[in-house]
Amino acid sequence: MYAIITNNLMRYKIIYFFVVVSIFGLVSCQENRWDIPVDNSDFSLDVHDVDAIFLNLSSQETEQAHLKASNDFTELYEMEMSFNLRAPVDSNFSKLIYSFYKSDYIQKIELEKEKRFKERIKYIKRIEDGFKRLKVHFPNQKYPKELLWLNNLFAGVHSSDSAVSVGLEFYLGEKNAVVQSIPTEELYAWQRKRMDSKYLERDVVESWVQAHFIKALDGTMAEHIIQAGKTIFLIHAALPNLEENRLLKYEKSELKYAQENLSLVWEYLIDQKLLFQNNPRDKSNFLNAGPFTVGLPEEAPDRLGQYLGYKMVKGYMQKNEITLQELLTTDYNKIIQTFQID
Repeated sequence: MYAIITNNLMRYKIIYFFVVVSIFGLVSCQENRWDIPVDNSDFSLDVHDVDAIFLNLSSQETEQAHLKASNDFTELYEMEMSFNLRAPVDSNFSKLIYSFYKSDYIQKIELEKEKRFKERIKYIKRIEDGFKRLKVHFPNQKYPKELLWLNNLFAGVHSSDSAVSVGLEFYLGEKNAVVQSIPTEELYAWQRKRMDSKYLERDVVESWVQAHFIKALDGTMAEHIIQAGKTIFLIHAALPNLEENRLLKYEKSELKYAQENLSLVWEYLIDQKLLFQNNPRDKSNFLNAGPFTVGLPEEAPDRLGQYLGYKMVKGYMQKNEITLQELLTTDYNKIIQTFQID
């Protein structure tokens, strides 16, 4: 009798063990659905430190370096330089480049960048891995060939048809002396908060996704909310281990507010009948960066429309085993209709 009871207990323990393992495996699989191996991918970026090339050259050397860069780099090099110098690419261009990098202000910025970003390989690796993951889901999509470290005068990240430029001065941090020296009327406090290197790789992916994956839209608030959610979800798929507050460019306290007050956001949009209106000002208030979300309490962080869209899309993807390509073509109404506030 004792042997029978013991055998039954052992059998129940074995069954329990496999049930627990199966459930854990299922949960883990769901949590890591986008964390796919990319070690065998052949994707890589040609990385060029344009600032370092020009920083300490003579006028004649600058002219030679400019001619070489124009031949070797993609069109984004000249586009960005032209923007910085506020001048067309002509016979005087190399002289303007020389003056730009020899100015005391740019020299000071470049010194700070060199101190802050001595090891850039970790950023390059994460950016490349992000594009490798997207390439698994979108094998026929266009991806950047080149990454340029190029002073953008605090403009952050730009994407062209074939390259990405990153102005590292934008990621020096709000407490950096150079950043603090910028007058508040030129750079607001809420903007300085986002000037953090922890957002660098997600900003690069976001810039490319917006330029090449997401179609231009002039629709209702609801359409723009879902489009923003799809954009953020693609960043999440590219960088699946990024903490949610970094993914959304929120401080932890801001994310906490968004999580706890999602119903408030939804009810406001419903009560004010904003969801199916095409009002540029209202869309800007809920979707664009700023000090807070206009229309809600001042402690409410900005871009709560983006957060709402991300929650909607994330919930939809958890309920439906569809590909990212299918997600991009899924009608916004279909996603909204399945939305439930936790």
